Amino acid sequence: MRHKKGFTLVEVLLVVVVIGVLAAIIIPKLVSVPEKAFVAEANTTLGAIMRAQRVNVDKGSGFLAVSDNVTPAPWQILGMIQPGSATASGNGAKFSYTCNSATQECIGYRLDQPNKWAKLSAGGTWTCGPEYTPMLNGGCRLL
Repeated sequence: MRHKKGFTLVEVLLVVVVIGVLAAIIIPKLVSVPEKAFVAEANTTLGAIMRAQRVNVDKGSGFLAVSDNVTPAPWQILGMIQPGSATASGNGAKFSYTCNSATQECIGYRLDQPNKWAKLSAGGTWTCGPEYTPMLNGGCRLL
């Protein structure tokens, strides 16, 4: 009786199919990781801006209207880095933030995709844009 060395065609095809299925499961999850990181960063920054706003109100200085289109003075008062500056993140800010002193709300939105936004009110209520859903502990996450 002869012993054959190597794999049969069926064994090779089975391995290729298994690798293909695993790749189909893993690759989409890896692609969404950067977007989830951007959203987490935006939630954190938006929360920090609102906490700084509350401290400013408690000091009696009022709620600041903060926009990336004005001088950086309001951002400096809040102890924040102005959005869009190279120091906001390694390759420039991905999100921009603006606050409305009349409604006491702050909004963060993607610079390249303005339909991706989140809003935080002074009362701590989060409102999420159409591509996000609210999280139980505050903030927004991808659908």
